[in-house]
Amino acid sequence: GLDAIFILPISDPFAKQGELRFGAFSESFGCSLKAHAPTAPTILMKKYTAELIGTFVLVFGGCGTAVLAGDHVGWLGVSLAFGLTLLTMAYAIGPISGCHINPAVTVGLLVCKPISFNDVPGYILSPIFGGISAASLLVFISKGVP
Repeated sequence: GLDAIFILPISDPFAKQGELRFGAFSESFGCSLKAHAPTAPTILMKKYTAELIGTFVLVFGGCGTAVLAGDHVGWLGVSLAFGLTLLTMAYAIGPISGCHINPAVTVGLLVCKPISFNDVPGYILSPIFGGISAASLLVFISKGVP
């Protein structure tokens, strides 16, 4: 039959060990989908990507509000933009990466030992690249370049 690699935590109680079946399709075509656990580099890349996206959203949402709408929303609106954006990212990427977003948080966690030293470079570089990307996009938008 056909074999495919899927990274899914779904299993069929009637499937053989390590096999995923999808009803009539798998039975009709003799297709078995083998589930493989994600490797360590894949998990780390998901964490680093989540951190990059989280920092991008925080900088774009918070700083974007300050730069583009600060006169209209005032300091309270900018504060709410930062706070609600961080809250949203905590729920969105927290289960994936821990939602460090700030390299200082990563350093603090390294000192307290919940993360290993090998993870630190990615956790520091991802927010830096995410912040630079968001700031670059904000500069592009605020200048009104066509």
